[in-house]
Amino acid sequence: GKPKAVPLSHFNLVNNAYNVGKRLGMNTKHYTILAQTPFFHVLGYIAAMLASLNFGSTMILPSPTFSVTDSSEAIKREKCTMLVGTPTMYVDLCNYVNNLSAEERLLHQSPEFALSGGSLCLPELFRKMKDTFSCKRVVSVYGLTEITAVTFQSTAQDSEFLMTSTVGKVSDHLEAKVVDEEGVTVPLGTPGELWMRSFNTMTGYWEDEEATDRMFTKDKWLKTGDKFILMEDGYGQVVGRMKDMIIRGGENISPKEVEEYLITHPDILDAQVVGVTSERLGEEVACSLRLKPGAHLTEQQARDFCKGKIAYFKIPKYVEVVEVYPTTGSGKVQKFKIREAMEKKLGINK
Repeated sequence: GKPKAVPLSHFNLVNNAYNVGKRLGMNTKHYTILAQTPFFHVLGYIAAMLASLNFGSTMILPSPTFSVTDSSEAIKREKCTMLVGTPTMYVDLCNYVNNLSAEERLLHQSPEFALSGGSLCLPELFRKMKDTFSCKRVVSVYGLTEITAVTFQSTAQDSEFLMTSTVGKVSDHLEAKVVDEEGVTVPLGTPGELWMRSFNTMTGYWEDEEATDRMFTKDKWLKTGDKFILMEDGYGQVVGRMKDMIIRGGENISPKEVEEYLITHPDILDAQVVGVTSERLGEEVACSLRLKPGAHLTEQQARDFCKGKIAYFKIPKYVEVVEVYPTTGSGKVQKFKIREAMEKKLGINK
């Protein structure tokens, strides 16, 4: 659909940045932050710039737009202790650093933690980030612009499981619940759509009452459109976007689940799974892969890797290998463009 403008107040922005920085521990010591995300995106604006200003941290801007070589040089030169980026940025940065000499890799071990946001970060990537930078911890944040950036966030005390397998704990001063298709609250631990309500929720989309009405309930719950699991202790897991869920012959398939397994293959750098139109089944599973430098993988080898490990109906029917994914200016992978390109390549007409 058409782009929607989200008005956010000074109160929204400053308070969210303060809460984010405090949970990160920025109030306890000085950090040198590598800000890889653009400031027109709430992740960079809140978690890097405003959080730095709130707590007097040093912020390093490595390049006008994301550059893996510039980020690498900045870590070495400035001895950055905190990294902020999107999963796509970390995939490229980890791959770049791990292909350097052993001596050069040692110069990238100043970060104490790395923060990932903007889109889903798979557990395997979190582990790779910890290994690459010798981080004490990796930090996941979840949120959306409509509720001023961060709404779930890891804490300093989290176990490795919580750090890598959840998006953290619900933020202070925020209500969250998970509902079914009828808007009825489901039991904790049950997947459904995440709804949230808070002081830092937008008042509505700029000059778009129709879109605002679709986004909010009458009692001001904001519908995120994300399939989510809320746990008893307040931690959350993102299953995926409701609109990205693949329905193949009546079976619901989470792209995230298939992606998590695919990137455990030693030759696969990144994986994006989408549903493409099928006349018989409604949708078929398709995946777009990025391989590690020098690696080679056939479609059949990718499918064989999945056999016996994930349900047969979740195994991708179509497999492609690409150099790069289409992304937004803030570094988010545009799955709809991957889907469109694959359907065009396959000669599928909706």
